[in-house]
Amino acid sequence: MSYLKTFVSAILAGISIGFGGLVFLSVDNKVIGAALFTIGLFCICTFGFNLFTGKVCYAMQNSKEYAMKLPVIWLGNLVGTGLTAVCVLLTRNAAALSDKAMSICQIKTNDSYVSLFFLGLLCNTFIYIAVEGFKNNIHETGKYLSLFFGVMAFVLSGTEHCVADMFYFWMAKDWSFRSIVSLFVITAGNIIGGIAVATLHKSIKQIEKKRMMNYIMKNKKLIIVIGIVYLILMGYFTFNDLKIALWIYNPGTAYAKVFEFLGTIPMPIMGIFACIAFLMDLRYDSKIKKILMGFLIVMNLSYFFFIGAFSIRDAISSMFVPFIILYALWGVASFFIARKYYASDKADEFRKVVRVLLATCVIGVIGLDIIKTTFGRPRFYLLDDPITQFKYWFIIQSHEFNSSFPSGHAAKAAMPFALFVLPYLTNHLKSNGSKAITLVLCIAFMLCTMIARMMDGMHYATDVLTGAVVVILTFLISKNLILDK
Repeated sequence: MSYLKTFVSAILAGISIGFGGLVFLSVDNKVIGAALFTIGLFCICTFGFNLFTGKVCYAMQNSKEYAMKLPVIWLGNLVGTGLTAVCVLLTRNAAALSDKAMSICQIKTNDSYVSLFFLGLLCNTFIYIAVEGFKNNIHETGKYLSLFFGVMAFVLSGTEHCVADMFYFWMAKDWSFRSIVSLFVITAGNIIGGIAVATLHKSIKQIEKKRMMNYIMKNKKLIIVIGIVYLILMGYFTFNDLKIALWIYNPGTAYAKVFEFLGTIPMPIMGIFACIAFLMDLRYDSKIKKILMGFLIVMNLSYFFFIGAFSIRDAISSMFVPFIILYALWGVASFFIARKYYASDKADEFRKVVRVLLATCVIGVIGLDIIKTTFGRPRFYLLDDPITQFKYWFIIQSHEFNSSFPSGHAAKAAMPFALFVLPYLTNHLKSNGSKAITLVLCIAFMLCTMIARMMDGMHYATDVLTGAVVVILTFLISKNLILDK
């Protein structure tokens, strides 16, 4: 009975959206049509009908039974929009409105699936703003303004609403294979967009209740949110890598040179410190285990020291010897810093911090370099004819190229996020203000390095995005497993 009630309510929601679509098709002024389209969501929110695009936003915040009802709601909306369309098609206005619907549907079916997906994703951001505003705005006027602006925004911006599109397809009598697939792609975009924005909003509301920056660094859901955002951006960049590369390519600039140089520095600093501190506290009962682990850490230490120095040489050759000396001095300083903490009452916390830094450096950076050897994607600047020679990141190539995927520089530039272990050891970065400033600086430094690598033609957008996200996620997961457990 519960599913039947859900289905009937969904039919009524579909009929309501059909009313909005009918008004939109009936007027020539697009702004007026967008404003009057609000009648659909007004009916749904006022009478509590089940609209798929609104309900799907809260799928992650409800029970399994709630999620199981979503396909029923989608089908109910399909039936409801069909009922409205059938009624309209039996009137004297049928021919004119059907022609308008055909032109709208033609735009959708001629569009790429990638475009439809992201337009669907953006649409449900507007729908969430409208629905959530109606539910939670404390002012009665504000509730209805949320509906008004949310619906007008999604209509005028040309984004794709799967239930509204159902009505247009019914009106155009266009249920070709292409139309059906397009509707499913738009639905997928609505689902991802709705869930993503609702999850982010819920996280922000919880952050306000618990000290903001502490919550961000401790909440495991942040990892999921970053993962979702990464997948969305990766999907977009995958099909626009070449276009972005052609637009941003500007090799040899002072800006790119500076950040090629600066972007290499964080990794050896963190890596050298973590390796030396870990070597000073090898806690294994078996001598063989201690020797083996010591050998592995020394190998990692050598990697961070020499790769760090050679990266500097590649950027600015004259700085090679000075940085060899600086890294050596930093190794000595790391020894004394570690000895100080091991002798203090913060020794246990320091051991955990060292393990987090080591995991981030080894898995996030060295692991990334190993992954890099699997892909043979040619760097953009090496291509004589980018249009014909361009390759997607997921296509494994021969290793005649110096692979660009993923970006090691972007991974190294993301290492400053590891500064957020400092509150476990000192009074630095304990205030929300200092954490916010540090976070902004870390993001700015990382983005500047990513842009510089694309300008030089060394990497594509997917390369730098993956490099940075791998390190950030490795740090957050390590921190949750080691420091926050």
